[in-house]
Amino acid sequence: MDQGSRPLSIAFVAPRYHTNMLGWVRALRSNGVEVHVLVSKTSGRSDTSDVSPVQLEEADWREGKIVEALLSAKADAVVIRNPMEPFGRIAVKAARQLGIHIVLYTQGPYYRRDGLFQRVAIALYQKRCGGAPWITPVLGRNGSDRRPNRNWHYVPFSVETDADVDARVNARSCDPAAGIRIVMVAKYMERKNHLLLVKALERLQETFRFRLDLVGGGYPQVQNRVRAYLDERGIEWVRFVHPMPHAELQRHLYQYDLFVLPSRDEAVGVSVLEAMGKGLPVVCSDTCGAQFYVEDGGNGCIFRSDDADDLGRRLAQLLADPGRLREMGRRSLELVRANHSPEKFLGRFLPLVSFD
Repeated sequence: MDQGSRPLSIAFVAPRYHTNMLGWVRALRSNGVEVHVLVSKTSGRSDTSDVSPVQLEEADWREGKIVEALLSAKADAVVIRNPMEPFGRIAVKAARQLGIHIVLYTQGPYYRRDGLFQRVAIALYQKRCGGAPWITPVLGRNGSDRRPNRNWHYVPFSVETDADVDARVNARSCDPAAGIRIVMVAKYMERKNHLLLVKALERLQETFRFRLDLVGGGYPQVQNRVRAYLDERGIEWVRFVHPMPHAELQRHLYQYDLFVLPSRDEAVGVSVLEAMGKGLPVVCSDTCGAQFYVEDGGNGCIFRSDDADDLGRRLAQLLADPGRLREMGRRSLELVRANHSPEKFLGRFLPLVSFD
């Protein structure tokens, strides 16, 4: 598509708009790029302050509707999330019909252990998409048995840091006498493992002072099970915090000393990066994609998934040395600035969609 002298226009096509796209949207727009988002559904908690997603209902998944939306956006490139699913396949057909440059996007790891059949299937699909590059924000673990597929690119999430974050981190008390303030941010879903965290901390309550805030909503049956467990055990150091708008949550994170995401099989867990951007030490499981943002022992720790004993042991090490929590928080901030700045994202992403 001929871009001429107008700004580059990029359309993101996804099953739903997720706030983890917000950093990309802001970085691109600050660089003069027009950004449009087409989705099949939206989430009430996603931050749409910087973008107004165009929602195409399931009945509108016909190719013509997406063609119209891409024409309206004057898109020079289209980034298609989950391109092998029905919505993605329709978007690929529409982009090919219009001659728009395609970028394929999933949240599988960059370093992979795909078999030959999987690699060939992926390569053939990319060929069908005009040789489209494939991007992912999940790095994965490098090793002799893992390698990226051909024409795959690691493109990091973009995390902005506040101008006063260093002062806020330096002022953080991490006071064991007052109690270490721990936070988990996640929907109440089974795989998020709220109860695992509660049980791991329960074993430490006689040794350390702490408070746990659970921030999230949804799936009341899961939340009710957590409440029932707390009531049965007489636990009073857990507080339920209602979900809040994304911008408010980002300010709210400064209240804490430690962030924990105990989820199993979490593709990304961008909340870990957001906590790091607030200068918090972070803990996650070894089946969470966010583990690749964590230096084990540097800015937090990684525990064996679904293992309350291992999680408790890791948490005990952190709670036993509160002064180290602030040092770990500073390291979190360093890692975000080095690996997830808007500039780092733009440097990896723009060459895949620009035509100079």
